[in-house]
Amino acid sequence: MSKEIEKEVRSMLDEDKYFEMVSFFLRNYPKTPFLNIINIYYDTPEHTIYNSNAVLRLRITNKKPQLTIKIGIDENTASEINQSLSEKQYHDLVHKSIFPLGEVLTKLNDYGQMIHKYEEIGRIKTKRLEIKTDDGLIVVDANTYLNIKDYNIEIECDEIDNGKKLLNRLSEQFKFKISDNYVTKFNRLMANVLK
Repeated sequence: MSKEIEKEVRSMLDEDKYFEMVSFFLRNYPKTPFLNIINIYYDTPEHTIYNSNAVLRLRITNKKPQLTIKIGIDENTASEINQSLSEKQYHDLVHKSIFPLGEVLTKLNDYGQMIHKYEEIGRIKTKRLEIKTDDGLIVVDANTYLNIKDYNIEIECDEIDNGKKLLNRLSEQFKFKISDNYVTKFNRLMANVLK
């Protein structure tokens, strides 16, 4: 179980810039593996969590599955509660919609929600490349959801100003325009779910 404040700056990328950046980073950091991530999102039929500026997510990687509730603080910052799941908890959640006890469930109860009302609302598959630098973690993603494919870059950082500087340097180096009003992966998914 962990609690953290996530700070990041982000931008969309077009397909050509995505592949240009990936090629560059793989040449310069050849031992960096891609991460394959499946995010499964849950909410009530009334979208109570989404309407509260929060996200309930099950993340599946090559590590233990992790249940997370993210609560937006501002456009670049979110509070996260993460809970690793056992194989049984994972199976019960995915196949029986039984949520595990723990801090995520406790936080959901703070919203006054009945846990049995939650259902899967969508999935995003992400192929991710992460590059650690002194200024922050560079994350380059290719995302697939609802027959849509898109690309983005994120800078996870301790200080937003440092993340913005790094994103600006990358924008100049790879000649891409930083998105004025970046929409998160989850919100891009929801915009299509709610159509």
